Amino acid sequence: MKCDYCGNEITGSDYSYETGGHKVIKSKTFALPFKCSRCHGTFCASHRLPESHHCAYLNKPKPRKETKNTIKSSKESKKNPVYEPTIACNSSSHWQPHNPSEATFYMNDNKYIVKKKTKFPFVAIFFTFIFVLTILAIISFSSSDGNISNGNTLDSVPSTVFVKASGEPITLIENQSASDPTWDELIAFLKEDDTDRILYQKGTFVCADFAEKLHNNAENAGIKTAYVVVDFTDRPEGHALNAVTTTDKCLVYVDCTGSTTALDELDSFDKIAYIEEGKEYGVVSAYYTNTPDYEFYNLRKDNVRLRGFFESLGIVKNVEIYWEL
Repeated sequence: MKCDYCGNEITGSDYSYETGGHKVIKSKTFALPFKCSRCHGTFCASHRLPESHHCAYLNKPKPRKETKNTIKSSKESKKNPVYEPTIACNSSSHWQPHNPSEATFYMNDNKYIVKKKTKFPFVAIFFTFIFVLTILAIISFSSSDGNISNGNTLDSVPSTVFVKASGEPITLIENQSASDPTWDELIAFLKEDDTDRILYQKGTFVCADFAEKLHNNAENAGIKTAYVVVDFTDRPEGHALNAVTTTDKCLVYVDCTGSTTALDELDSFDKIAYIEEGKEYGVVSAYYTNTPDYEFYNLRKDNVRLRGFFESLGIVKNVEIYWEL
């Protein structure tokens, strides 16, 4: 057998018959050949020591066998790791916690850094959101009664067409569920409505009263209706009427201002108004027309034999339509 370091044969001079194959060196008995407990190499007596054969594991600790005590302590360290806060030195030359959201612990001679999770206040945000929605619902409910609003008053506009004959400002209701009708649905509503049968009397019931009443009746019937104001170039006072957007014939102006004299049972003052700025204000009975186009009125206004045409109020200067107040 050769020495792993010098390569020489381990001769019999290293063998002692007196000790049964062992050689006595400095009053100690060693078995031949020598086995290094670190690198597990085979060496002669001259190179038996780790320093002699330049053992590769000279600077490393010798592996030790685990005993019952070491196994027990290892298990306990896993169950109960030691925690300590991570600290760092600052400019004031004293020690303070480096980051309170982190912690360092040691387990089995290993160092671990644990970051503590910050819980986001989802519960607080949720309840804040519910609180805001509740406040908004209370405000919305206090300003409305079901689907129909309590009424909007046009008292901020300094015009006589926004003031009723009694001197009070007009009040319009808005039905949130109202929608646009067809032409036939609009005509059917006008036939059932009796606003046009009220007598026109200055100081009692004027165009603003008629427009307010028709607007509110239509909104209650589920028809989205606008309040319209017309100014003229050749007369100082304006005029109030209504407008409805039909699904099949677009915008329709409706003028239900009543007569100054009582109507017969079959008479009606339900009128379709034909309005364009700079042109004559035309009105035709709602039951003698089937279109809101101004050309229908313009081509027939001079034919005195046609029925259902009413006297014009003048030349239109401007038109203002109020769908919402």
